[in-house]
Amino acid sequence: MITANKGEWSEFYTMLKLLVDRGFYGVNSNLEQIQDLFFSVLQIHGNESNVVYELSDINNISVISKNNSKLIEKKVIEGEIGSILNTIVNTKERTFAIPEAEELMQEILCKKIKSTSNKKGDIKIVFEEPQTKQILDDYFSIKSFLAGKPTLLNASKHTIFRYKVLNLSPKQVETINTIFNSRGSIDLTRRIERIYQYHGNLEICNVASRTMEKNLKKIDSLFPHEISRLLKNSYIKRTKEITDLIKDSKIEDIGRKMGIFLEAVLKGMMPAVEWDLLNMTNGLIIVIDNGELVGFHLCNKKELIKYLLKSSYLDTPSTTRHKIGYIYSQGEENFLDLSLQIRLK
Repeated sequence: MITANKGEWSEFYTMLKLLVDRGFYGVNSNLEQIQDLFFSVLQIHGNESNVVYELSDINNISVISKNNSKLIEKKVIEGEIGSILNTIVNTKERTFAIPEAEELMQEILCKKIKSTSNKKGDIKIVFEEPQTKQILDDYFSIKSFLAGKPTLLNASKHTIFRYKVLNLSPKQVETINTIFNSRGSIDLTRRIERIYQYHGNLEICNVASRTMEKNLKKIDSLFPHEISRLLKNSYIKRTKEITDLIKDSKIEDIGRKMGIFLEAVLKGMMPAVEWDLLNMTNGLIIVIDNGELVGFHLCNKKELIKYLLKSSYLDTPSTTRHKIGYIYSQGEENFLDLSLQIRLK
């Protein structure tokens, strides 16, 4: 029996939904459909490299693999997709099985519910570009709201930003390190507030990961410092909205550059891997909370950037898992680590 989390099942659901709907609407920055921007899907490449789904027949799906070919009626998937969606939305467990989905996987010759991590995107499709009517072959990332607010950038050891803690006595450091919230977890906001109440300061030091730092510098040489500043200010100013945090930026054209960063993260830039500008998807498919699919590609890219800027916010990751929020000493100096995590609202 196959078990997976909501995000992984959402990827499989997206493929099923495309097989049934044969496409999706492009949207504006408010995720509102643009009626004359329908991406008509002609072919889907399966998660197995040798499986292709042809959608030329309105009522049937041609499943073509290296060793097998078969014709499946579209109504077979239509009869199960509602139940699969309901299970993804309503299941409380972190990982779970969906028997009817597993039966469909066998029917459509699919062995994996999600793409491998070394692929350029989450799904590869052949589609008709709605404006030029050209037939294009491209990868798309998938973001799903079926499990709540999706993560744009996950916190890890490569998203740690280090700060030097200045002008505090050992006793003050000890006091700050004992500040926890009502759940017994480190209260980052109150700890940072207390640093400044004691007339201390947080001086931006460095990005712990050299790879992440290099990736940020590809956007702007000062971008690592800027992200460090935004991360610190998100606790000092008690706001997590990226549009609010960049208002007092000194970097020229910060809105455009922040948009480039968010798009890069969305489309394949990973903190632990040096960013290859050519290894990015051009498209995004969003599974909204009612199970419908909408998306972006090159023809509505400006709307995507607007959407990312106004919908992205800095999230507070687990302080214990990522070992952040504790003032520690190295030699005669004190340091504090914070971790970058970004979600879509």
